[in-house]
Amino acid sequence: MTIDERLERLVERHEALTQSVELLASAQSHAAEEYEERFLRQEERLLDLAERAAANREQHDREITEIRRELGRAIRLSIQEARNQRKRHRELEVMLKAFLERGANGKATS
Repeated sequence: MTIDERLERLVERHEALTQSVELLASAQSHAAEEYEERFLRQEERLLDLAERAAANREQHDREITEIRRELGRAIRLSIQEARNQRKRHRELEVMLKAFLERGANGKATS
């Protein structure tokens, strides 16, 4: 093989390598652009999810506050009802005791 043939082969190899490098660079550039687009979309989704989570947290806090308020009111009412029942029960006991002391005919027994 002559020097000219060798040089020709080297030039062909060089051109092929140059073309391969250019294709790889182009593919890498394209892949980087796709990655950047995907990253930006994911970032937008995460921001949206964070906003929705914050809104849900606020709604949850409002609901819990309302539940606690209603529960507190229910407890106060049940305590008041229990007190009223005890008072009424004592009154009925006094009336029953007085009735029994008078006897069934309403006259006091000796």
